[in-house]
Amino acid sequence: MAHMKNKRMITNRRTALSRLGGLAALAGAGSTYAQSSGITVAYALPQMAYGGGWNTTLYFANTSANAATVTLKFFDQQGSPMQVPIGGAAARDTHTLDLNPRASGIAEVQNTGELKQGWVEATVPEGVTGYGVFRQTAEGRADQEAVVPLVIETATVAQMVYDDVNLVTGLAIVNPGTARALINILAYNASGAQTGNADIALEPRARTAVTLRELAGMGGVAGSRGWLSITTTSGTVAVLGLRFGTAAFTSIPAVHK
Repeated sequence: MAHMKNKRMITNRRTALSRLGGLAALAGAGSTYAQSSGITVAYALPQMAYGGGWNTTLYFANTSANAATVTLKFFDQQGSPMQVPIGGAAARDTHTLDLNPRASGIAEVQNTGELKQGWVEATVPEGVTGYGVFRQTAEGRADQEAVVPLVIETATVAQMVYDDVNLVTGLAIVNPGTARALINILAYNASGAQTGNADIALEPRARTAVTLRELAGMGGVAGSRGWLSITTTSGTVAVLGLRFGTAAFTSIPAVHK
């Protein structure tokens, strides 16, 4: 999508992602784990939204026999620390979850005030698994949710299948690193022909949210199905895909390398 407006969320297929401002897929399907004993690993949730009918909840479980601490940091569009309301406590830009052996816990960024958006960094130790959930509450219909895995922050490539035939595809893209990221997006249709080529530059820790078909160089994806290759020539990248129908939305998993 063209760069999304921070204070609007979509209610129909045509405007789905502009109101969301870019909701997130993330590092493969499934849960998030640190990979070796004694280490912590940083993961990104490329979209975090709260207020205006939206909330974001992160779920974690400590599958190990040792106590564990999860550290969450919240950032705005420009990559600056972002204070958010968590579980009724005072707003903060950092939150920790202390988990006993085999215990689980959540951090809910509540639906309070006007819509605000950003992204979350989760630093987790070995044996901790987790994911995020977006929920939209709207008068006159049941709440809707989308489950989103977390994305490892060291990836330089993301690949994602999309369907833009009767749907709208959106991307939330984060540069989780400390260097400026130059990101290239290539689109291929169901026959393998290239139908789009776009470039995005993101400053350290910044994010953007776009409707795929409205991104400069990506008009050819409208009305088609295919896949995306998202790569960086500098820095790292974390990507969340979303698809919107007339009213419903869901996340699109992306494989990160």
